[in-house]
Amino acid sequence: MGFMEYVKSIEWEHESYPAYEDYVFLPLFALFFLSARLFLDRFVFQ
Repeated sequence: MGFMEYVKSIEWEHESYPAYEDYVFLPLFALFFLSARLFLDRFVFQ
């Protein structure tokens, strides 16, 4: 199955409740944005 067939097979109107696995990367995103803001404040905007 190619990529286009996979995309066409997704039921885009189906809604489901989020699972705990969906929140695994949330702390990583928070740390990334915190470190990016700290870097920008320290080295770019000063």
